Amino acid sequence: MNPIFAFTFGGGVLAVLATFAQQHRRPTLLDMIGTTAPDSQKQNPLADIPKPLSSIRACVERWDGHYQSLIQTRLDPFLMGRLRSQQMLELAGSKQRILGRQEKRVNRSLLWGFGGLGLIALKRLTGWPLVPVILALGCYIIWPALREAWRVTAEERRFSLLHLFFIYFAWLWFGGNYLAGTFGIIFGGLCMKVELLTQTV
Repeated sequence: MNPIFAFTFGGGVLAVLATFAQQHRRPTLLDMIGTTAPDSQKQNPLADIPKPLSSIRACVERWDGHYQSLIQTRLDPFLMGRLRSQQMLELAGSKQRILGRQEKRVNRSLLWGFGGLGLIALKRLTGWPLVPVILALGCYIIWPALREAWRVTAEERRFSLLHLFFIYFAWLWFGGNYLAGTFGIIFGGLCMKVELLTQTV
């Protein structure tokens, strides 16, 4: 295998793994104590959002729900086996599982990965100037890792693997190696998906 391809492919896998690194960190005291929101905010979380923005957000959440349902009915049975999927549906009373926050993020990362592949293919077929859009997609994917790297720097004052990943990912995307990195994101997302299914199913 071409070492450059293997290197960039591994970077895509690290992109997905680093996205969920913050899910496994030990909670701080403030995280465990938390703050209790008033009952009015609990009942109507969109009350303070302007009406146009709240309608857009509701539309996005509705489409996200359709996408999560599609992944659960189409991709999950393929990954864990149709017999096992049918058994779980029977145990759940033919109702879909309630997906956790982390599993929803993994499903979205698969969507972004395939979206990136589509943009790359469109750029190569048409020659359209889609590089800014591809770079913006890379920045969106890297944002959770950047936020966690900043937390490690500010709170723990140490240099971690996430910092190396951020430097590597910036070199990967801004250097134009989009295709291998996107394949890595999809492959890493599928691996994370299988791991989550074995834990929850």
